[in-house]
Amino acid sequence: MVEAHCIDILMPDIQRVGGPREFLRIGEYAQAAGMPVSGHTFHETTLPLLACLPNACCLEVMPWSSLFYGASVQIENGDAIVSQKPGWGVSLDRAILRRHGLTDADV
Repeated sequence: MVEAHCIDILMPDIQRVGGPREFLRIGEYAQAAGMPVSGHTFHETTLPLLACLPNACCLEVMPWSSLFYGASVQIENGDAIVSQKPGWGVSLDRAILRRHGLTDADV
C-alpha cells in the first residue's frame, strides 16, 4: 500500500503489528516513503510512539478502553498532550478493573 501510494495516511494498529517496536519500524518505513502515519485505535499507547515519529500527523481517538485508565490522554485545543509520566504515561484503574471482574493476572 505504501509503495503503490494507494493510501493517504498509514495507520498501523499496535495490537496487530507486533507491538511498539514494529509500530515504530512501520512509522519509519512510511517516513522514508514520504507518507504520514497515525495510529489505529488504542490511543493511550500509540500517542507516545507517535511522538517519536517526525511524520506523525494525527491521533485517532477511540475511547473504548479509556474507562480502564485512571487518567487518559489529555486533549487541549484539539491537540493530544504527550504525558511526561514514565512508561505509557497512563495507568490502569485497578478499582474499575475489579468491578469488571478482572484481576492483575488478566492485564
